[in-house]
Amino acid sequence: MVTRQMIGGCIREIDGKARPQTGYGRFASALTAVVSIPALVVFLSYAGVETEAKTRPTVPIAAKNKGQAAYAEPSFAIIKELFAKNARTIAASSILERWNDSRPLSGKETSDSLAAMAKDRRFKSFEAVLDYDQLRAINYPAVLELKDKDGRTGYLPVVSIWGKKLFRDGSGEKFLEKEWVMRHWTGRTYIFWKDFKSLPKNFARGHKSAKTRWLQASLAKLGYGEIRPRTGFFGRKTQRLVMRFQIENRLEADGRVGPLTKMFIYKRLPEYATPGLT
Repeated sequence: MVTRQMIGGCIREIDGKARPQTGYGRFASALTAVVSIPALVVFLSYAGVETEAKTRPTVPIAAKNKGQAAYAEPSFAIIKELFAKNARTIAASSILERWNDSRPLSGKETSDSLAAMAKDRRFKSFEAVLDYDQLRAINYPAVLELKDKDGRTGYLPVVSIWGKKLFRDGSGEKFLEKEWVMRHWTGRTYIFWKDFKSLPKNFARGHKSAKTRWLQASLAKLGYGEIRPRTGFFGRKTQRLVMRFQIENRLEADGRVGPLTKMFIYKRLPEYATPGLT
C-alpha cells in the first residue's frame, strides 16, 4: 500500500530536506510523486511469485488500521476448528474436494505434511509466502497458515473468494471475513495442483522432446505466437514466447517453465479442469 508518508519520504530523498517551496517547487515535487507511484506499482507487481525466496507477506491491512475495520468475528466453534489438531487434515480434504477427490484421507495421510498428502493423491504441492493479491492472481484453491494471539498454528482452506468473504468449502455457507483472515494469516500458503502433462522439472532453453512441442502449441493456442516448424526444441524463440507469457501474467520473466508458469498455462487452457477462487 503506497501511503502519503512513503511518497513524502521519496520526495525528501530526492529533493533534500523539507523547506518552503515556490509554486514551481511544489509542481516539481508533485510531478516526482506522480512519476514515482507508477514505477513503484510496476516494481511491486513484478516482484515475483515464481519462487518462494522472492515472495514476502504484506502487513495485514486490518493490522495496520487496528480498531478501524469492522467485521464479524468468527464463532468460537469455527476458531476451535481452524486451530484444532486435525485442522490441517480438514483443510486438505476441502482442497481435494474442489479437485473432485472426495475420498477420505487415510490414517497415514493425516499424519503427513501437506506436501506429502498432495503427493499421495498424485498432486503437486506449491508452497510460498504470498500476499492477498498474489493469492487471487494465482487463483487456485489454497491452504493458508494462521497464527493466533497465543502463537498456535492453524490452517484455513480457501476454496473460493467472493467480495470480502473467503469460503472454506463449496457449500456457500462456511466463510470468514477477509479482515479477520488478514489479521491471522502468516502469508505461508500451500496449493495443490496437477501437472497434467508431467512436464520436465528443469523445463528451459536447450530441452528437446514432445513436451516442448506441447508447450509451443499451447502458447500458440493462447495467442502468444506460432513457432514453425515445431521441432520440439526449446530454443530462443520458445524462450521469448515463455517470457512474454510470464510478463503478461506478472510472473518472474526468466524464460523457464517453473511450477507457477505451468500452473498459469494449465489454468488458461480450457481443456484442463482447474478449480479457481473467483
